[in-house]
Amino acid sequence: MGNNSKDSSGKITLGGLFKTIFLSSMLCMLLPLVIVSVVTINTVISNLKRTTNENLSQLAVEKAEELNAVIDNQKKLVYAVANNPLVRDIVVEKYNGEATPSDILNDYCTDLLQHVEGMYENFFIVAGTMGIADGLGGATVHDCVGEVWVDPVYNTGIFLGTDVSPVTGLPVYNVVYPVVDPASGKYVGAVNNAMSLGSVTDTLVNSIDNPSTRVLILNKEGLVLASMNQEEILNLDFATENATTQAVIANALANDSGITEFELGGTKCIGAYTNNSSMIALVYMPVSAYMSQINAVIIRILITTIICFILAAVIMTILIMGIIRPLSKMVSLIEGYGNADFSKEVPKELISRKDEIGVLGRSMAKMQNTIRDVLSNIIHETDSVAGNIAASSEKMASLSTSIDSVNSLTADRAAEMEETAASTEMINQNAITIKDSVSNISERTHKGKGIIDDINKRASNIKSNALKSQNAATTISSQLRDELNDAVEKSKEVNKINELSTAIMEIASETNLLSLNASIEAARAGEAGKGFAVVAEQIGKLAESSQATVAEIQEVTQNVIIAVNNLADNSLKTIQFIDENVINDYQAMVDMGQQYFDDSESMRDLVETIDKSAEALSDTIGTMSNSIGEINVANNEGASGITTISQNTSDILDMSSNVSKIIEELADSTRKLKESVNKLTV
Repeated sequence: MGNNSKDSSGKITLGGLFKTIFLSSMLCMLLPLVIVSVVTINTVISNLKRTTNENLSQLAVEKAEELNAVIDNQKKLVYAVANNPLVRDIVVEKYNGEATPSDILNDYCTDLLQHVEGMYENFFIVAGTMGIADGLGGATVHDCVGEVWVDPVYNTGIFLGTDVSPVTGLPVYNVVYPVVDPASGKYVGAVNNAMSLGSVTDTLVNSIDNPSTRVLILNKEGLVLASMNQEEILNLDFATENATTQAVIANALANDSGITEFELGGTKCIGAYTNNSSMIALVYMPVSAYMSQINAVIIRILITTIICFILAAVIMTILIMGIIRPLSKMVSLIEGYGNADFSKEVPKELISRKDEIGVLGRSMAKMQNTIRDVLSNIIHETDSVAGNIAASSEKMASLSTSIDSVNSLTADRAAEMEETAASTEMINQNAITIKDSVSNISERTHKGKGIIDDINKRASNIKSNALKSQNAATTISSQLRDELNDAVEKSKEVNKINELSTAIMEIASETNLLSLNASIEAARAGEAGKGFAVVAEQIGKLAESSQATVAEIQEVTQNVIIAVNNLADNSLKTIQFIDENVINDYQAMVDMGQQYFDDSESMRDLVETIDKSAEALSDTIGTMSNSIGEINVANNEGASGITTISQNTSDILDMSSNVSKIIEELADSTRKLKESVNKLTV
């Protein structure tokens, strides 16, 4: 076997077969694992990209909605202030040149500014273009001609947009509504809420859980108005940064929302934008952070794949070794068979297996046992043949000697045969006498058969009568038991006499008590109660007499109960005696009758056998008489045959010499066969 090898101890291994099965199995497992891993990685990358884009888009929408909610709330506030009657009246008066004090409006604006906790840069009111009140105590009141919000609010009735605060130089978001003169319907002033974009957007840009995700608020021109990095505010301009940031602004102005990729500060980023009415919310993250998640997933998948492959390799190694080890043992046994060594037993663990290896092991064990039996038989028969050849050689030698002596014995046989003739005549006379004796034996056996038939009939009668008696005893026992049970039940009625006598005793006692009471009442009545006293006395005597009689009845009843119980016990003993003794004795008689019957049958068989033997003996004696006559004839013929035997023995002597040579050749062949068989180990 080309794949087999032997280790240093001479043990056969199946290295080539193990490698083939192991590598094939690993290849079959590795290919699906690689394919599944590649498909999984591609699917995960695609899902992560889609999830990231969706998350960025969702964040951009949420931030834009939060910003819009803040702006909408401020729009409602500014609109309410612009339409406040007090504010409107003062603004109209100031617009018309009246010297109306504006302290009330300053206090109003200051109060609003303080309550928003830094959300407002300033909150001021103008009449025409001239400021008349602010939230800083009038410190920023000035002529607003030329400012970005003035013309739009007087032309369109509202201004929403970004600007740079002339006070702090920081970006602000202006929400401006005009004040309308109710008399003329003319815009005569405005209420301006300059919100600090840093305060408004601080929560928006800093409320991201993922540290790698950032939020920017840009104006329509691409200038950064809010950022986690304060240095980027009003300094980073997407419109001039590079071509990729310019594309972001162009896409944001052309679409309400979308996904974009750009480069910022030398870092490639991916982001999502949302465009509201006046600002752009951009949520982005570095591509490296995005790819780090993908790389982490890929690494986990690869590690999982490698672990699965290693586990599969270990399991496959265990399974393959479970096949290779028994095969190695079988190969070792088969090579031993090839070297004529059948002495090693097939291991029991191979024979006891339930798989194909177990079938192969049992087949090898069966083959080994068969070969052992054949070789054992060959060895045994070879030894037997060798022994027979040696014995034959010795016997042929003695045969030659015997043949020499046969010639001398033939002469003696002739004389002996004459004596035999005289003896046969005497035997013939004795045979006639024996035949007469056998005839007498046959007559006696016929008479014995008649006697045995009578014994057989008597044994049958004994058995039949015993069975009838046994059945009758059983029936009588059953009837006695039933009648006894019935009598015992009826005897229980005696107990009712006790109950009745007890009741009578109680009545007599009460009667006696009544008699005593009557005597007492009669004594009280005097002469009138004498007659009644006599009656009471008689009743008392009657009660005493009844009690005495009842006592006697109870005594008699108790004796009757005792007698009935004794009768029941004796009857039960009688029934028990019948069941245990009488019926068993009848059964013994049945068994005895059966035994007599069986013995008579045996005697019948014996007599018939003797009769048949006597007849056979008579026939044999007749045959023997005839044979004796034939022996006489044979003796005469034997005399002439002895002469022929003498001649034949000479021929046999020559033939025995040839047989001795053949036996020597057979002995040599047997020796060679034994040497070949001895090379086999069983």
